[in-house]
Amino acid sequence: MSFNSTRVQTPMDAVVIGGGIAGCTLAYELARHGLKTTILEQSMIAAESSGRNTGTLLSGPQKEVVELLDASVAIYAELADGPVPFEFAAIAHLLISEDEASFEAAAAVADRYRQAGVAMEKITGKELARDHPRVGFNVAGAYSVGRAWTLEPMGATHAFAQRRP
Repeated sequence: MSFNSTRVQTPMDAVVIGGGIAGCTLAYELARHGLKTTILEQSMIAAESSGRNTGTLLSGPQKEVVELLDASVAIYAELADGPVPFEFAAIAHLLISEDEASFEAAAAVADRYRQAGVAMEKITGKELARDHPRVGFNVAGAYSVGRAWTLEPMGATHAFAQRRP
C-alpha cells in the first residue's frame, strides 16, 4: 500500500475531513474567521461528486433560503475572479408545466417564491413557442425564475481549497 503523507508542522485549530465542496467551503470559512485549518482528503480535491455535479444554484420559496443563496452568490462571484478562476454566471431557469392543471397549480408555488423575494414571471405556452422555437414541444406554460446561477463545480471546489483569506 502506498500513500502520500504531508506532515503539518504547526498546530491547527480545525481539521476538516473531506475535500469536496462542503469540506473546502467549511475550511475556507473557518480560515476566514481566523482559525488555522487543514483539509484531510483520501484522494484528490473534488475527486468525487463535488467535481461532477451540475453546478446549478437555485433558490427555494423561503426567505431564509433566498438570503443564504444571495450570500453564497456573492462569495462565488468573488472567488471566480481570484487566483483559481472558474465559470460562474447567472442563467435563465424555467419551471415548465406540460398541461393546464399543472400550470394552474404552479401559480401557487410561484406566489410562494414571490413572497420570499424571488421574481417569477408567468409565460404562456404560446409565448414560449413564439419566443423560443427551439424548445420544440408544446407546453401549457412556464415560470421564469429570477434567481438562478451555474458554476463549474470542480473549479469552484479548488478555488475554496486554495483560497487564503
